[in-house]
Amino acid sequence: LLEQILQSMDLQDAIQLLEAVLYMVCHDGLLRAGELMSGLRVGDFRWSSDRRSVFITLLRTKTHRQGDPIELELVASNVSFCAVRLLRMWMDKMQLWGQSEKQMFPAVVEHNIDGKLTKYFNFGAVYSKTIWIRNLRSLLTQLGHVASAFSGHSFRAGGATDLFDAGVALV
Repeated sequence: LLEQILQSMDLQDAIQLLEAVLYMVCHDGLLRAGELMSGLRVGDFRWSSDRRSVFITLLRTKTHRQGDPIELELVASNVSFCAVRLLRMWMDKMQLWGQSEKQMFPAVVEHNIDGKLTKYFNFGAVYSKTIWIRNLRSLLTQLGHVASAFSGHSFRAGGATDLFDAGVALV
């Protein structure tokens, strides 16, 4: 289903690319949507020298509320849509390399100028989880699915299911 969603998207469009990155990082990192849209900055993503893996520093999560930050590693894979490759595309498109203080997943601002709707990114604010879920459900409806059955947590659960189906040890 996730592959079907991503195939239906125009990844040349910056907003759709952002949403695709969020889908895949949630899925591949087994993250809750709230964790990913918690104000992570570009500097919270530490890349390997060959950019085939990235460590994401999470200060707090639903289950990790105190102590040192935790690091989550994502590694590039050969699947059609890979979180690491999409994240690199996002970094390139938005020219985020070396911009450590910018929001990694910025808010999308809609502005109506003379009857024309314009959208742009506000790198000082975080992308809205509510808008992200609304857009996901709209896309799922267009693809013929029951959108109300899906939420931001669906990516975490789907990622865990995919690992189980692949025979990955529970540890």
